[in-house]
Amino acid sequence: SMVSKKIAAVTLELIAPHLVEDGIKVDCEFLRATGLLHRDEKKFKVIGNAKLPRAATFVADSFSAGARTAIESVGGNALESDSAHCDCGKVVETTVP
Repeated sequence: SMVSKKIAAVTLELIAPHLVEDGIKVDCEFLRATGLLHRDEKKFKVIGNAKLPRAATFVADSFSAGARTAIESVGGNALESDSAHCDCGKVVETTVP
């Protein structure tokens, strides 16, 4: 299969300024809304080891060891999911009647 398996890398340094309140879920939709993930990027890995301002729940295809440590050190969760990327396009496309 020639289907691209490209995985986008998103750094904690870029995500950190967007964690403006507790309980944020950092997933595909969140990264699209903040402009950190492009429309054609379906899968993503969280990398980096920036100090995060607060705990958040991250749902990604994978995490670097440093990113996982940084997320968990402030009480957050790093959840690996095979389906992290599945619904990426749908929310953006949907229009409320």
